[in-house]
This record gives sequence, C-alpha cells and structure tokens, in this order.
Amino acid sequence: MANGNDHHRRDQSSELYFNAAKLFAYLRKKRNVDPTRSVLNWSFHFESVATISDELIDSLVELLGDEFEADEDAIRAEVHVQGFNEPDLDGQGNTELALIFTGVVRERRLASLHLKFAQLSQQVGISYCGVTCLEDSGGANLENLIKWTDGVLETTAKWKIEQLAWVAPVFRDSHLGQLNDLGLETTDKIPNAHERGFSQVRPKPEIVRRLMATLAAFAWVCAPDEIVHDETVMRYIQENELNDGTFSLPEAKWIATPRNLARQFAVEAGWMTEYMWSLAWLLGYPPTPNPCPEQVTQEIIVALRDGFLGGFDSGFDELMNTTRVRSLESIITLEDLLYCAHNAMFRIGNVDSTRIVQERRHSLTWSLSPGVTWEQTDVTGKS
Repeated sequence: MANGNDHHRRDQSSELYFNAAKLFAYLRKKRNVDPTRSVLNWSFHFESVATISDELIDSLVELLGDEFEADEDAIRAEVHVQGFNEPDLDGQGNTELALIFTGVVRERRLASLHLKFAQLSQQVGISYCGVTCLEDSGGANLENLIKWTDGVLETTAKWKIEQLAWVAPVFRDSHLGQLNDLGLETTDKIPNAHERGFSQVRPKPEIVRRLMATLAAFAWVCAPDEIVHDETVMRYIQENELNDGTFSLPEAKWIATPRNLARQFAVEAGWMTEYMWSLAWLLGYPPTPNPCPEQVTQEIIVALRDGFLGGFDSGFDELMNTTRVRSLESIITLEDLLYCAHNAMFRIGNVDSTRIVQERRHSLTWSLSPGVTWEQTDVTGKS
C-alpha cells in the first residue's frame, strides 16, 4: 500500500456514489462497462477536519481488502492535507483521503462496504463521502500530465521570438489539438500570443521576490507555529526586502494580520501552491505546470520549498545566483497551452478545476506583462 505520498484531491466533477446499484447502472448504461467483469479503479473518499492517523488508514484499508478479498498491493491510499504541515503531524486543516482499489467488484460487496465504511467513519469522527470509478482517467493524472506537457513543449516551443507573428497560430492549433485529445474542448476564438502582444519577460528580481513573498505569506497563514516561528517569517520578509508591492493585495493583508487570526485565511491561501509552482518553474524548477485539474502534490511543494528555495535559510542574493529564468519562447508557449486549458475548463463550468488551471497560468501571464500588477494581470478564461 502506498500511504500518503500522492496527496490526492478528487476532481469535483466526479460524482460520488453511496448507492451501489445506481453506480453499477451508470457504468453499464453510460460507459458501456460491466464492473463485474472489468478491472477498474474504484476510489473511496473520506474527509476529516483533523489529521487522519496512519492507524485509521490501515484499518480502512484492511476493511476494504477483507470485503473484496483483495491483497493490499491492489489498494493505495492518497492523502491531501490542506496547509503547510505534513500528513503525519497533528496540525490544523482539512484532510482528504482516497482509498483506490484496482480490481473487479461485485454489487452486493460494494453495498456491504458502503455500510461498513459509514459505520466506522461515524465511530471515529470522520466523514465517508462515497465512491467514484476512475476507469475513464486514461492515466491523465498530475504526474503523467507533467510528462505529457514536457512532450508538448518539445514540439511547440522550438522557435525564436522574432518569429512569433507567424508561429503563434501554429502552436495554438497544436495546443488545441493536443487538449482535444485529452477531452478538453477549447474555443478557437481566444487571441493567440502574438495578438496579446507578448514580447518580453519581466525582470528576474521581480520574479524571485514574488516567489519568496508567496512562501512567506503561505507560511504565515498555513504553517504550524512550532514548525515555522513568527520571527522566522518576519526576518525572512525584512532581510529580503519583501514589501507591499511584492505581495499580492490579499497576501499583504494576511501578513499584516496577527498570526493566530491569520488562520482564518487558510482556505484561500491553499490556492497559492498552484501559482507558487509556476513561479518556481519560471526560475528553473523542473516539474512543469500542466492542465491536470488535480491540485499540486505535497511532494512538489515540499521539494520546492525546502530544496529549490532552501526554506527560510536562503536569501534573495543566493536565489538570484542559483536560478535562471527560462527562455521567453518556452514561457510564452506554456502560457498559451494553459490559457487554452483554462478556457476549456471555464467552458465545462467546473469552478475548482477552472481555478486550479487559472492559478497555474496566472504566474506565467504576469511574467509576460511587465509593469502590470498581480491583480491587474488579465487571466480571464472567456473567449
């Protein structure tokens, strides 16, 4: 069993089922799949206002394995903890758990498992949300789409900025086709990179300080006091000359709020990890932001924070010396891909998926808009 490494967050467009008969009927009629004969991925979802212990996860896995007569190798647990703290710490914030079983399921077994999950969840004070079937995922998870996006850029980012006028429609058509293959339909009316006037990336010091500001603001709101002390964050802000112009307007408000009261902003601050990822990518952090509507994993953010940024021990000068801004061409190309994906998510109408992609795109669009503030950056997803 893989426990706590993928930090899974369910795509809110996937309906969760408590009624086994209803789910089986849906699979047979709408997806032309016989769940009693086909090996599928079944994802059981739980939520808690506190950390879900390893012991409880093991109990849930054992219950699932016993009901389906399955080995633990067929089950994996994916945990997402909202906030800065690691999953095995007793920190604050909501916890989401998905137990994913790969195999064949009988309807009465599923109905029985629903009841047992609901009963155990009530006893231990967590919420059992139901099950969805991931048969249609096609491997389009965050990790696979990072590789997919790298492959797209390999073919669409090989041009020079002086060629933008004629090459922008070419890589736009390629991006539309690639996203259509993922089932994302984008309007062909949104302006391309040349029409939007992209021609330069903003100065590197602005990008470095913007990234450092996101780390400070996120930690101030979400990091447990015993892991990141108040003095550590404030010293980081002062020594690196992070000011109101460096933070976004909400971030500046959070920093100005006493630490214990700033916790109220945790839900909104949770979105910061998406554009923090893209800001780091601009400076050479390797995992590529992509159109997957799953939230960025804790592994990517922890490696970004502790490895790439050096936690709170690295300063502005060091980051200026150890990072390098990616080529203008690669930034424009990835921004175009995420712009198209953002539009596709907007057309679907899924609020969470739209915002995930929009936040990843925001940093790239901002970097290509010198002189424009974070709030004034045009990141609408409409045509």
